Amino acid sequence: MRLGIVTALLAEARSLGLRRPRPGQTQCLGDHLLVRLSGMGPERASLAAQQLLEDGAQALVSFGTAAALQPELRPGTLCLPQEVLWQEQRWPTDESLRGRLMAKLPARRRWTVCSRPLLTVAEACVDPQAKEALGRRFGAAALDMESGAVAAAAAGAQVPWLAVRAIIDPLQRRLPRAALGGVDAFGRLQPRVFLGLLSRRPQDLPVLMLLGRDLDTASTSLRLAGEALRQEWSL
Repeated sequence: MRLGIVTALLAEARSLGLRRPRPGQTQCLGDHLLVRLSGMGPERASLAAQQLLEDGAQALVSFGTAAALQPELRPGTLCLPQEVLWQEQRWPTDESLRGRLMAKLPARRRWTVCSRPLLTVAEACVDPQAKEALGRRFGAAALDMESGAVAAAAAGAQVPWLAVRAIIDPLQRRLPRAALGGVDAFGRLQPRVFLGLLSRRPQDLPVLMLLGRDLDTASTSLRLAGEALRQEWSL
């Protein structure tokens, strides 16, 4: 089975094992893994998923980071949800794919794996109170912007799919404007914009430093999950 993996950000693609991720191109990790760097958001993720299916993917994976909607989820928590909530629908993930991946995760690591629902939204949510409200309303554990679109593409093609997400933002963190406005759709730093935003709110610098640390933590979890994917689907 060939897996088609949609990942939004350069840092996420590198965690998966791509040394030189190229936006808008399907790249191979061995014979059975196809990867496409989509950029942030459901529309870009949908286009990437459709292209992977055209390129021969027989199952889809949404791979990347997520924001916590529950206080107990800390950076680095691995989310393998049983279902994703998107456009007022519930999109179940494939139990066989989940089981195969979980069986390959390194036993020596103290994994915190969350299987509760993942909510997909069209725009980033940066306010802690708004995130808490979403968690209560939908009963979701975490939030992203791509998995629902990947789920819909998989359902349309009648192929199995899986979401693999690592928590980067704890519930009570408010993301500074520079964290989102200072990067492009692939997470590449836009120096002038970033520094301009930071100059207006220099007090955000400590939060940005924490965000960088937590990105490293989430990337470690994604790297180990990526290694497990490559091991299981290299057969």
